[in-house]
Amino acid sequence: MILHIGNIATKGDRSDQAYITSLEVTEQVCHLLGVSSSDFTRAVLKPKVKAGREIVTQARTKRQADEELGALCKHMYEKVFGGLVERINKALDRPALKS
Repeated sequence: MILHIGNIATKGDRSDQAYITSLEVTEQVCHLLGVSSSDFTRAVLKPKVKAGREIVTQARTKRQADEELGALCKHMYEKVFGGLVERINKALDRPALKS
């Protein structure tokens, strides 16, 4: 799944506002994550940000969107790797055999 997120291509329009060009890959990622494609796209490209007391929608540039996807990949990798290490440590932590 993490590799699929890395395959999501973004571009910037004339006003440097990002958009996703690889909708098929995005659909595949969203299916694997179990989230809606529109919610995922909105969260990456136009997230809601709290500014003082107001919540505003902030459009991302191509660079910001790419960094957002990279941060998502890193976070997911960290969680998966940490869970794997925890399971391995738990499996290796067996009580000593009594003779």
